[in-house]
Amino acid sequence: MMQDIQHEPDRSRADDSSMLLAEARSLRRRLAFWRRTAWLLLGLVVLVLIVAWQRTTVRRRECRQSLEHYVEMAKSASLDHEPAEVLESQWQRFPKDSAALPAKHYALFVQNWLKSPGPDGSLPLAACRGSHAAVFTRGRHVLFRDEDGMHVKWLSEEDAAPYVARIQQD
Repeated sequence: MMQDIQHEPDRSRADDSSMLLAEARSLRRRLAFWRRTAWLLLGLVVLVLIVAWQRTTVRRRECRQSLEHYVEMAKSASLDHEPAEVLESQWQRFPKDSAALPAKHYALFVQNWLKSPGPDGSLPLAACRGSHAAVFTRGRHVLFRDEDGMHVKWLSEEDAAPYVARIQQD
Protein backbone atom coordinates (compact mmCIF):
# COMPACT_ATOMS: atom_id res chain seq x y z
CA MET A 1 0.00 0.00 0.00
CA MET A 2 2.91 2.26 0.64
CA GLN A 3 4.03 1.83 -2.91
CA ASP A 4 0.60 2.84 -4.25
CA ILE A 5 0.71 6.06 -2.29
CA GLN A 6 4.13 6.91 -3.62
CA HIS A 7 3.15 6.29 -7.26
CA GLU A 8 0.00 8.39 -7.19
CA PRO A 9 1.84 11.73 -6.84
CA ASP A 10 4.14 10.68 -9.69
CA ARG A 11 1.13 10.01 -11.91
CA SER A 12 -0.49 13.35 -11.12
CA ARG A 13 2.81 15.10 -11.86
CA ALA A 14 3.06 13.23 -15.15
CA ASP A 15 -0.54 14.11 -16.00
CA ASP A 16 0.06 17.75 -15.09
CA SER A 17 3.22 17.96 -17.16
CA SER A 18 1.56 16.27 -20.16
CA MET A 19 -1.35 18.71 -19.89
CA LEU A 20 1.07 21.62 -19.72
CA LEU A 21 2.91 20.28 -22.78
CA ALA A 22 -0.38 19.90 -24.65
CA GLU A 23 -1.42 23.44 -23.72
CA ALA A 24 1.97 24.80 -24.77
CA ARG A 25 1.72 23.02 -28.14
CA SER A 26 -1.80 24.32 -28.62
CA LEU A 27 -0.69 27.85 -27.76
CA ARG A 28 2.25 27.60 -30.19
CA ARG A 29 -0.06 26.36 -32.96
CA ARG A 30 -2.52 29.21 -32.36
CA LEU A 31 0.29 31.74 -32.27
CA ALA A 32 1.77 30.32 -35.50
CA PHE A 33 -1.69 30.41 -37.12
CA TRP A 34 -2.29 34.06 -36.21
CA ARG A 35 1.25 35.03 -37.21
CA ARG A 36 0.76 33.40 -40.64
CA THR A 37 -2.66 35.00 -40.97
CA ALA A 38 -1.19 38.43 -40.19
CA TRP A 39 1.58 37.95 -42.78
CA LEU A 40 -1.00 36.79 -45.33
CA LEU A 41 -3.16 39.86 -44.69
CA LEU A 42 -0.15 42.17 -44.84
CA GLY A 43 0.89 40.60 -48.13
CA LEU A 44 -2.64 40.99 -49.47
CA VAL A 45 -2.74 44.67 -48.50
CA VAL A 46 0.64 45.26 -50.17
CA LEU A 47 -0.55 43.46 -53.30
CA VAL A 48 -3.75 45.53 -53.46
CA LEU A 49 -1.77 48.76 -53.03
CA ILE A 50 0.66 47.78 -55.80
CA VAL A 51 -2.17 46.94 -58.19
CA ALA A 52 -4.03 50.17 -57.33
CA TRP A 53 -0.87 52.23 -57.81
CA GLN A 54 -0.13 50.56 -61.13
CA ARG A 55 -3.67 51.02 -62.45
CA THR A 56 -3.89 54.68 -61.45
CA THR A 57 -0.44 55.39 -62.85
CA VAL A 58 -1.38 53.87 -66.20
CA ARG A 59 -4.65 55.80 -66.29
CA ARG A 60 -2.90 59.09 -65.49
CA ARG A 61 -0.25 58.42 -68.14
CA GLU A 62 -2.95 57.68 -70.74
CA CYS A 63 -4.73 60.93 -69.85
CA ARG A 64 -1.54 62.97 -70.15
CA GLN A 65 -0.56 61.35 -73.45
CA SER A 66 -4.04 61.88 -74.87
CA LEU A 67 -4.01 65.55 -73.90
CA GLU A 68 -0.56 65.99 -75.45
CA HIS A 69 -1.82 64.24 -78.60
CA TYR A 70 -4.74 66.66 -78.91
CA VAL A 71 -2.44 69.62 -78.26
CA GLU A 72 -0.28 68.52 -81.19
CA MET A 73 -3.39 68.21 -83.34
CA ALA A 74 -4.51 71.69 -82.26
CA LYS A 75 -1.09 73.12 -83.10
CA SER A 76 -1.07 71.50 -86.53
CA ALA A 77 -4.60 72.81 -87.20
CA SER A 78 -3.60 76.28 -85.88
CA LEU A 79 -6.58 76.31 -83.55
CA ASP A 80 -5.01 78.99 -81.38
CA HIS A 81 -5.64 81.45 -84.24
CA GLU A 82 -9.28 80.47 -84.78
CA PRO A 83 -12.34 82.19 -83.28
CA ALA A 84 -13.61 80.76 -80.00
CA GLU A 85 -16.64 79.04 -81.54
CA VAL A 86 -14.52 77.24 -84.13
CA LEU A 87 -11.89 76.24 -81.60
CA GLU A 88 -14.34 74.45 -79.32
CA SER A 89 -16.14 72.61 -82.13
CA GLN A 90 -12.88 71.60 -83.83
CA TRP A 91 -11.44 70.29 -80.58
CA GLN A 92 -14.53 68.17 -79.93
CA ARG A 93 -14.30 66.69 -83.45
CA PHE A 94 -10.68 65.58 -83.16
CA PRO A 95 -10.47 61.88 -83.99
CA LYS A 96 -9.40 59.61 -81.18
CA ASP A 97 -6.73 57.91 -83.37
CA SER A 98 -3.98 56.71 -81.04
CA ALA A 99 -5.27 58.57 -77.99
CA ALA A 100 -6.66 56.50 -75.13
CA LEU A 101 -9.28 59.09 -74.18
CA PRO A 102 -11.64 61.10 -76.39
CA ALA A 103 -11.22 64.85 -76.84
CA LYS A 104 -14.43 65.52 -74.92
CA HIS A 105 -12.64 64.24 -71.78
CA TYR A 106 -11.03 67.70 -71.62
CA ALA A 107 -12.76 71.03 -71.07
CA LEU A 108 -11.26 74.03 -72.83
CA PHE A 109 -10.74 77.51 -71.50
CA VAL A 110 -11.55 78.92 -74.92
CA GLN A 111 -11.02 82.57 -73.98
CA ASN A 112 -7.42 81.78 -72.91
CA TRP A 113 -6.49 80.20 -76.25
CA LEU A 114 -6.79 83.61 -77.86
CA LYS A 115 -4.72 85.43 -75.22
CA SER A 116 -0.98 85.69 -74.82
CA PRO A 117 0.47 84.72 -71.46
CA GLY A 118 2.01 87.46 -69.39
CA PRO A 119 5.69 87.41 -68.48
CA ASP A 120 4.97 86.32 -64.93
CA GLY A 121 2.17 83.81 -65.40
CA SER A 122 0.72 81.03 -67.40
CA LEU A 123 -2.74 80.59 -68.83
CA PRO A 124 -4.77 77.41 -68.40
CA LEU A 125 -5.97 76.16 -71.78
CA ALA A 126 -7.63 72.83 -70.96
CA ALA A 127 -8.30 70.54 -68.01
CA CYS A 128 -9.80 67.13 -67.41
CA ARG A 129 -13.55 67.38 -66.96
CA GLY A 130 -13.46 64.76 -64.21
CA SER A 131 -10.87 64.01 -61.60
CA HIS A 132 -8.66 60.94 -61.68
CA ALA A 133 -7.88 58.78 -58.70
CA ALA A 134 -4.36 58.29 -57.54
CA VAL A 135 -3.56 55.81 -54.76
CA PHE A 136 -4.28 58.21 -51.89
CA THR A 137 -5.42 61.39 -53.69
CA ARG A 138 -7.40 62.67 -56.63
CA GLY A 139 -6.33 65.16 -59.28
CA ARG A 140 -6.49 66.39 -62.88
CA HIS A 141 -4.23 67.25 -65.75
CA VAL A 142 -4.25 70.90 -66.74
CA LEU A 143 -2.75 72.27 -69.95
CA PHE A 144 -0.94 75.58 -69.49
CA ARG A 145 0.67 78.01 -71.91
CA ASP A 146 3.45 80.32 -70.77
CA GLU A 147 6.34 82.07 -72.51
CA ASP A 148 8.07 78.67 -72.95
CA GLY A 149 5.11 77.10 -74.74
CA MET A 150 2.43 74.60 -73.78
CA HIS A 151 2.90 72.02 -71.06
CA VAL A 152 0.73 69.66 -69.04
CA LYS A 153 0.77 69.60 -65.25
CA TRP A 154 -0.79 67.17 -62.81
CA LEU A 155 -2.62 69.10 -60.09
CA SER A 156 -4.21 67.76 -56.95
CA GLU A 157 -7.94 68.29 -56.68
CA GLU A 158 -7.37 71.15 -54.22
CA ASP A 159 -4.94 72.91 -56.56
CA ALA A 160 -7.22 72.35 -59.54
CA ALA A 161 -10.32 73.70 -57.73
CA PRO A 162 -10.13 77.22 -59.23
CA TYR A 163 -9.90 75.75 -62.73
CA VAL A 164 -12.75 73.34 -62.04
CA ALA A 165 -14.91 76.25 -60.90
CA ARG A 166 -14.19 78.02 -64.19
CA ILE A 167 -15.03 74.87 -66.14
CA GLN A 168 -18.37 74.58 -64.35
CA GLN A 169 -19.17 78.25 -65.03
CA ASP A 170 -18.61 77.90 -68.78
